[in-house]
Amino acid sequence: MAVLPVQIQPRNGRDDSVGYTAAAASDTFENDGNTVVLVKNTNGATRTVSVTPSQLHGGGASPLATAAATAFTIPAIAGSDPGESIIGPLDRDKFGTTVTLTPSATAGMSYAVYRLPPPV
Repeated sequence: MAVLPVQIQPRNGRDDSVGYTAAAASDTFENDGNTVVLVKNTNGATRTVSVTPSQLHGGGASPLATAAATAFTIPAIAGSDPGESIIGPLDRDKFGTTVTLTPSATAGMSYAVYRLPPPV
């Protein structure tokens, strides 16, 4: 399990200086409600990524709820083009501040997590 780095998305285009991180059996990232995950699949098989929210709190010590995971299908590689999908932005009230990504298989899977700039 790895904590994925959150890259800041500049207003003038995508910055790939940090790039993609190979998927592990379970990875987490910090969610501020304005964060997206770019998912790349270079495998010949379609994959599923389950997005599991952290426990939601209402400001007290006890969690309000533990929400169920949401599954996203990532297409397989087509020719030389990897299958790509964007997951998010993920509402903080629904997904919490720590989100866990669990792929159906890790071979060929990688993530890039970006925080979008605020609206102008």
